Amino acid sequence: MLSQDHCVFYHDHALYENFAGVVLDNEEGKQIAKALGNKKALLLGNHGLLTAGETVEAVTAWFILLDKCCQIQLLADASSAGSGVPLVKIGEQESQSTWKALGHSSGGYFMGLPQFQIAEAEFGEETLLGRGLEPLK
Repeated sequence: MLSQDHCVFYHDHALYENFAGVVLDNEEGKQIAKALGNKKALLLGNHGLLTAGETVEAVTAWFILLDKCCQIQLLADASSAGSGVPLVKIGEQESQSTWKALGHSSGGYFMGLPQFQIAEAEFGEETLLGRGLEPLK
């Protein structure tokens, strides 16, 4: 965990190492779902990112945030390797408490609202997304 944003995914992401090309087989989809489990994010080795959640708003926010965290991680690793200075990581207790505050579904929903508000303003359209502060059940 390198930043507060990273802590949103504290013990809430997994790695799927078995890249088998484009998913054309139901069995591959089942394996990806199994690797994701109950986590919010999956790093698909040699492919990309996947996020899942209760609302489109949360999934969108987490995908954007995970992409940003991956970029930060790559830059930090390169900087550390080039300078020889070890990375400063967030501690376990701090990571866990930050995840508890921000890593839940309603936190993701709240983080995703602005994305839809911006899109609506830019396109001059109204959607049913981003209404209220709580996800619909």
